Amino acid sequence: MTPGMDAAGNHKMDWFFSESVYGTALPKYNLDYTVTPESNGKFLLKGSLVQSGVPADFLMLVPIYADFDGPISRLGSARMKGSTTLPVQIELPKKPRRVMVNYLHDVLEQ
Repeated sequence: MTPGMDAAGNHKMDWFFSESVYGTALPKYNLDYTVTPESNGKFLLKGSLVQSGVPADFLMLVPIYADFDGPISRLGSARMKGSTTLPVQIELPKKPRRVMVNYLHDVLEQ
């Protein structure tokens, strides 16, 4: 089992089957962010990711992507539980044209 598959931290995939196979909740995601230059020549992505419209025990790994003027790069995944807001802070090698959540429709959403 990969670390990403162990989102609940119990070495089981129950969270996935509860949300994606047996569950009917359909989350909505919103990412608000800013990108600012740092003194080391890199850029700081800072913002918040909101998951809404789901029950308190709903768990999902939400992928975050950046468009670097052509290639789309996956920056990682945010572990979201319930209807919540998560702060996001990622150091980037260059300024992205845009940052997106669930760009490749990795997870179901509204």
